[in-house]
Amino acid sequence: MSEKQPRSVAFNVLKGGMGKTMVSKNTACELAREDSVLLIDLDDNGHLSRHLGFEEEFFDGYHIGEAMTKRINVELEDLVHDTGFGFDFIPATHRIEQLEGFFRGRASEVEVLRNQIVEPWLGSRYDYILFDTPANRSLATKNAVVAARNLVVPVVSGVQGDDGINSTIKRIHKPLNERLDAGVRILGLIPNKINQRLDQQTNDRKLLENINTRDGITRWVPNFARIPDEIWTEIDNGALSSTPKPGIRYDGDLDKEAPLRYVNDESQQLEYFEEIANIVRYGGVSRNDNIADEIRKEHGGSSA
Repeated sequence: MSEKQPRSVAFNVLKGGMGKTMVSKNTACELAREDSVLLIDLDDNGHLSRHLGFEEEFFDGYHIGEAMTKRINVELEDLVHDTGFGFDFIPATHRIEQLEGFFRGRASEVEVLRNQIVEPWLGSRYDYILFDTPANRSLATKNAVVAARNLVVPVVSGVQGDDGINSTIKRIHKPLNERLDAGVRILGLIPNKINQRLDQQTNDRKLLENINTRDGITRWVPNFARIPDEIWTEIDNGALSSTPKPGIRYDGDLDKEAPLRYVNDESQQLEYFEEIANIVRYGGVSRNDNIADEIRKEHGGSSA
């Protein structure tokens, strides 16, 4: 983990339904409580844009490639909107797939967003620039990852979650990390939509046990989703009086169009998005070495 500094981050996973829209929107909101933030929607389904109230722009607006061509009387700055939630936003449009052709017409086809947006705006206009990417290996996705050089990877349980983690590491993170001099870093792996018990062999348990024990990825797990090895043992042998509930839990408030802080400012899960915001600010997870004792204290373990 590094010091707090301006940073660009892509919310990326090569699978749909992983919670990218929800996690990116709420992270932007929490970052914006202290810092200037731009969130860019590159996903052609436009869920994030429509969630934030930009349905008209999604169906009738210009996409960023059109503004970059200078062939129309629209500048990039004209596409930036105030969300009313503390952060700025560039919506997707239903024609955003046309970006593929725009990118392919450039000499450095995967560096367009970095050259046109991140380098001129990061650190001067915005402290943080975030991308919500498509769930595929399109040029839009590659542009966002190359522009950001940092990834936050939301995941859910089940086969699709396993596929999403493995595909993102093998097909996005690893090849671009090898290709780029500065590399691409995964800052956080964010389990969400959790709603099953952990004291039984549920899909949620399998996901959380996998990311908490698998070599090479445990360092990406936020503290709110961290379960040390000894706690799994205590869950199984009944040493805790209640079962921990790590990860972002399924919550109807998170399905609302507005960020969670504007829906329910007393939600316990706000602290999870605060941690993700700090992962972005400081470039990684700041591990709490007392997690096991804190879990025992909260759930009636032997050291409580």
